[in-house]
Amino acid sequence: MRFLSILLFTGCWISSSPDAKFKTADITIRDPCVLVYQDTYYMYGTGAIKDKGYGCYVSRDLQNWAGPVQVFTPPE
Repeated sequence: MRFLSILLFTGCWISSSPDAKFKTADITIRDPCVLVYQDTYYMYGTGAIKDKGYGCYVSRDLQNWAGPVQVFTPPE
């Protein structure tokens, strides 16, 4: 579990100071999971990116989001 947490947070680490581009109502995502780390919200889910895998949006207030950043791509 520790490795998974590191993997997920590492994918969005460069976006920890996000420039918001989306409002919450503008995001379409399936199976969302929101994690909180140091006053920053990381929302992972399917459908966040067009490719296979998972994407992540980043927010400081749960209203304005930056992203998505691809954080996982499944192996062929």
